[in-house]
Amino acid sequence: NPQDSSSIEKMNNRLINSANRFGVRIILLALAIGVLCNAAIAQQLKDAPSVKNLDDLKQLSSKIIAMSERCVAATVCLMSPNGRGAGSGVIVSEDGLILTAAHVRAAIGNEVVVIFNDGTRKPGKSLGADNNRDAAMVQLTEKGPYPYVEVGSSDKIGRAHV
Repeated sequence: NPQDSSSIEKMNNRLINSANRFGVRIILLALAIGVLCNAAIAQQLKDAPSVKNLDDLKQLSSKIIAMSERCVAATVCLMSPNGRGAGSGVIVSEDGLILTAAHVRAAIGNEVVVIFNDGTRKPGKSLGADNNRDAAMVQLTEKGPYPYVEVGSSDKIGRAHV
């Protein structure tokens, strides 16, 4: 039936458009991680295929998961000692400098409990925040070395990468 065929084609197009929108959201999240991880990840995102079907979406998803796994060890939970405020951050130097958001820093205060992916807890302290840019820094107070990701340059990421 031609009408059923047209309906199926419209549904397929809607599914592909939804997948593209979902893929863009995933790419935006991955770009945020990629800027922190390094320029090589940004290049991988640039080379990511557009999503035309379910196989493309699965391929893109696998690529993003592989990239994000490199950042897991450097991603930490930041918690106030009383447990009333929490957020996340990313370690950006071997000596334990952590990049987070200013609103996270406001919620956790000056003394911080840093919780690693494996459950290890270390003490930290807030170094300050830029509320206009919603950025803040926390320092692990025990000597490292710590797993970290290099801060990349957003100059190499353009609109075409999204």
